[in-house]
Amino acid sequence: MHQMLLVLLSLNNMKFFTDFKEKLNGAFAFSNPRQSANTALNILERRRQQRRLRSRPVVVQVEVTSRCNLNCFICSRSSTPFIGKNLNKELIEPVVDLSKYSRELVLFGYGEPLIAKPFYQLLAKAKSGRISFVTNGLALNPRITQKILATSRRPIYSISFSIDGASPDTYNSIREKSDFERVWTNLTELSKQLKNRSYPKLWIDFVIMKRNAAELPQLVRKAAGLGVDRINVFNIVVWDRAHTDESLIWYPDLAAKSFASARAEAQEANIRLDLPVIPDKNKSQPNTQAKFCHDPWSYTYIRQDGTVQACCFTDKFYMGNLKEQSFEAIWNNKAYQTLRTSVNSSNPPVVCRHCEQRWREVNSNDDNSIYLKLRPKNLV
Repeated sequence: MHQMLLVLLSLNNMKFFTDFKEKLNGAFAFSNPRQSANTALNILERRRQQRRLRSRPVVVQVEVTSRCNLNCFICSRSSTPFIGKNLNKELIEPVVDLSKYSRELVLFGYGEPLIAKPFYQLLAKAKSGRISFVTNGLALNPRITQKILATSRRPIYSISFSIDGASPDTYNSIREKSDFERVWTNLTELSKQLKNRSYPKLWIDFVIMKRNAAELPQLVRKAAGLGVDRINVFNIVVWDRAHTDESLIWYPDLAAKSFASARAEAQEANIRLDLPVIPDKNKSQPNTQAKFCHDPWSYTYIRQDGTVQACCFTDKFYMGNLKEQSFEAIWNNKAYQTLRTSVNSSNPPVVCRHCEQRWREVNSNDDNSIYLKLRPKNLV
């Protein structure tokens, strides 16, 4: 019994140190002294809930384009008339200047980054500690991969493929204009190109819904042999009433079965599987606490037209525009300071009460309002 207890304690300590090492690596990997100091100061200011900050955001997300080569029904842009545009060229230098303080520059927004010239311009000029991006994978063939690796001035930390099915029929029914075989071929070839490299990490983002829930375990198995490090699963947010039945709020048993099987597959393959809470229209958790939000302190989102948003999950937090003001003037303006005061209070902004990211780990008191938005975002 004593020996078994020692083994358990040893395993717990190993998990603690593994988790601590992962968090430390996530916070400081590839950062220079200025970026590390900025991250440390930001963590301190965030814990103190300061309204006015001396630190800059540690993660800067940039929408290099809002143009896309697909038309996925799960995207809010499919529910509204929309004309995509590339990042305005006069914004390249302000973004580069801001990036010198950030540990990570994320090149992704409401479009496919690989089809946009500003993506490659920022790869060549960025000064952030590292760079990550999300892609649907259709254009990421070996030639483009080599171009990205050769062009990037900073290390590529992660490449996330958006793949929502393990079979051609399911995947192609969700991602209109895509090609299941081509995307998996590109992922396979990328895995070969990165075989002897520690970075970039290969991730998959999977939006789970009624039609693909049963395929999640199969997706984990397919990813296992390709060196995929992590699979992030997101509950579908329904924007169009025609797709309401796809939400798993109606099918918690289906979600539970899928999650349990996928978790077992991931454990065997040593893949990190990041699962959300199982949504349920019948669950009511009035006393649960939403996840603490760090974004107003640690993150900023720059749209292709120069709009600065405090969050990528809603367009309600307009903070300013880089074509009209410097980022320094925007970062500590009244709008940002007001949000830092209210976002984690007992009376947060209405949109924060229905945020799918804040309720990712626990059921809210109204999962319907979290996952059935039934109206398009403003995608100007």
